[in-house]
Amino acid sequence: MSILKKTVLAGIGFASLTRQKAEELADYLIKSGELSQSEKKEAVLELLAKAEAGAAQAKDKIGREVEKARKSLGVAKTSEIEAVSKRIEALGRKVARLEKTVADLEAKSSEPTL
Repeated sequence: MSILKKTVLAGIGFASLTRQKAEELADYLIKSGELSQSEKKEAVLELLAKAEAGAAQAKDKIGREVEKARKSLGVAKTSEIEAVSKRIEALGRKVARLEKTVADLEAKSSEPTL
């Protein structure tokens, strides 16, 4: 792509580029002599591919920054919280079984013996 096309693409912003906007940009480039009509389809597809790649890169970068912030704040991941929650539930079930066993044993020991 020429410098003008790259500059225009950067100005639009990768994440917000839609097919309609890409076609409008290609039409503008055709009118300005930067692109021929026969190159339009390829240019639109290239613009959309670059926009998609740019959006994916932005998403990855945001994810890394969020993870970095989460770690620096000492906040647990959702998966870690869910794992601890499951362990607590399992322990609760064990405690309930133990309480029942203790109650059964106490009931047996308080029964009169013959």
